[in-house]
Formats: sequence, C-alpha cells, structure tokens
Amino acid sequence: MDAGQAISQMSPNRPAAADEWRAGWPVVAASFVGCAIAGMHLYAIGPLIRPLAFEFGWRRAQISVGVTLTTVSGVVAAPLVGVLVDKLGARRVALAGICLYAIGLVGVGLSGPSIWSWYLAWAYVAVVYFLTSSLVWALGVASRFHQSRGFALAAGNTGIAAASTLAPIVTVLISKAYSWRAVYFTLGGFAFVVGLATTWLLFFDAGDLIRVGRRSVATHAGHSTGEGVDLLQAIRSPTFWQLALAVLIFSYCSSTLVVHSQAILVDNGVKPGAAALYAMLAGPSLVVGRLSAGALLDKVHTRFVATSLFAFEAVAVLLLLNLRNTPTHLASIYIFSGLALGAEYDMLSYATSRYFGLRRYGSILGVLYGFSGVGAGLGPLAGGIIYDSFGGYADDLVGMIVVLTLGGILTAALVRYPRQLPVV
Repeated sequence: MDAGQAISQMSPNRPAAADEWRAGWPVVAASFVGCAIAGMHLYAIGPLIRPLAFEFGWRRAQISVGVTLTTVSGVVAAPLVGVLVDKLGARRVALAGICLYAIGLVGVGLSGPSIWSWYLAWAYVAVVYFLTSSLVWALGVASRFHQSRGFALAAGNTGIAAASTLAPIVTVLISKAYSWRAVYFTLGGFAFVVGLATTWLLFFDAGDLIRVGRRSVATHAGHSTGEGVDLLQAIRSPTFWQLALAVLIFSYCSSTLVVHSQAILVDNGVKPGAAALYAMLAGPSLVVGRLSAGALLDKVHTRFVATSLFAFEAVAVLLLLNLRNTPTHLASIYIFSGLALGAEYDMLSYATSRYFGLRRYGSILGVLYGFSGVGAGLGPLAGGIIYDSFGGYADDLVGMIVVLTLGGILTAALVRYPRQLPVV
C-alpha cells in the first residue's frame, strides 16, 4: 500500500479550521523548520559571490553555476521526489533528505581552489536538495488540512522567509569573522542537528499517522487523498501548462534577484554590509506576502493572488533597473520582491491540490517544481553571463519585465476549480 492509498482510507468528513489546527500544528511547525533549512544554500551564496571571486579568481557566472545546478536538477529530481513522496510518505523522504543535504553543505565548504571541486560539490547538493524542498513538506501539510489549507501551507512555507532574512546577514558575519568555508560548515551542522530532530518529533503526514497506528488523528484531518487525477490526466489539462509556464517565468526572475541583487547594489556604490541589511527586508515582506496570500487563497481564486505576485515582482525589477542610492528606494526593492516571493510556492502548492486533488499530489507538484527549477536555474546563470559579457545587468532586467507581463496574463486566465474530482 503506497502513501496515497493509505490516506485514501480516511473519512470524508471535514472539520472546522480550528479543529484542523489543533490536530495539525506540529506538521506546520516541522514544515517551517524544513523550508528554512532547504532555503539556506540559495540565500547564502549572494553575499559570497564577491569574496569567492576575489579569493579564487572565479567569474560570477562560474560561481552562479552552483545555484543553477541545484535548481535545474529539479527538472528530473522534483518529479522523482514527488513519486517517492506519494509512495513512501513525506516523513521518510524528509528524514533521509535532511541527512544527505547536510553532508552536501559541508562538501561545498570544502571545495576550491579548483572550480571543478565547486561544481562537484554543488552537483551532489543538486541531487539531494529536493528531498528537503517545500515539495516534501507541502504534502504533509496538505494531507492534514482542508478548510485552512492555504494558510497552513503559507505558515509552513514561511520558513523560507526565515532563511531569506537570516542567511544573508549570518553569512556576512561568519565569513568576515572566519571564512566563507565556515558559513557552509555552520549551515550543514544546523541542518543536521535542528532539522533532523524537528522532523523526527513533529513531521507526520496523514498516511504516516495511519502507518504508525494513529488512525484517529489521521481521520480527524477530515479528507481523502484518494480524490484527484493522475499525472497523465493532469498534463493533458491546459491549466497545468498555464501553471507550469507561469512558475517557470516567475522563478527565473525571482532567483535572479535573490542571487544578483546584492551584487547590483554593491556595483552601484552600496557597501556590502548595507546591501545585506537591505536584503534582510525581503524576509519580513516574504512573511507578510506569504501569510496574506495563504489567507486569501482560502477565500478567493488563485488567479487573483498569482497575478498580484507578478505585479509585485515587476515593480522590484523596475526599481533595480532605475536604481537610486536612497534608503527608501533600496528598501522598496526587497519589500516588493519579498511580497512576491512569499506567494509563489503557496500559490502553486494550493492550486495543484484544488485543480488536481491529492491522489497523486506529490507527482504532479513535483513536475511543476521541475519547471520552477528550470527557471530558477537559468535566471542566476543568465544574469552572470550577461554581466560578464556586457559589464552590467540592464539587458537582463528589461527582459524580465517583458516575461513577467506574460506570466501575469497566464495566471489571470486561470479557470475555476473543478466542482468535483474523481475518487479512487
């Protein structure tokens, strides 16, 4: 019996949101910690671009390959992890993933001076990263919530906000006090100790609860993951491709800003420490954007939330394109980008569950994450190549405005949720 079949045995009765939270808050807490850990490598690399280039003479495009590998690998890794989650349950996948991911972060800290050692370390991280990504945590949360699913997914995913807030400044402090290597050793140790303990104690999706004999708690979640379509049925839907292209576009733009925005600020006269402090503003904005989006997803259609996030991201790009070295202008860049980034994966996770159900949620969401990985991988790499070729980022930023407009059109055209999904 796989995870989807196990959970499909649950009662169709659906409790109120308050009851869902009383039973399901531990899985949301574990998701918060897990998402924070999974985002550390992405938000730590931005402040290290210049130190790495100075120490080893590597070009920015070469350094950016690290993030590119971890994100582009999602084309293959995310769908495979989605299948594993459907078959084994989110808990088993997360426990193994955290251990492997922690080893990978330590490996990155051991790389250099050869650029190939950098590539090799990041290739390993690319293989194991998606075992700890929000794809895994989302199934645990979605299987335990229905009435408050949007807000619960958002609350768990705010761990990414913690990473975006703390990782840049912690990276700067540790790298200045010790070295860039110490940054990755610290992150790896944190992932292993804190992440493993939290997941072991708190993270159980509904299928896991049935397997360990806590059927009454699983049943209290009040819905069935037997509802929904399979992967082949999903990819025949125009809605699937609207979501896929939209998330590819958004991930391209958001990952470019995450990796290169601080370098853009420093290139224009902002001190590295100040740039890191401004980048921290994305964290609180991400929390506001994420929780607001989650609450709205429980009340209004996905298209309204999704179109808004494209608009916020476009504003952030316009501010970078017309950069002024004033506190208000610099802060606004990260406020708007944080609001947008805060809604992306909440929107995708929620829309997947409403359009396609939970029967093969991991597999379908995994493929959509693969499209996100393509965008997130190409964005930083393209930004580095454009900088190395033209000495600036202006051409890339203009192109981002164009594709963000297209993404907004795609999401605005999303259709209503199906009234009823097939039950297996």
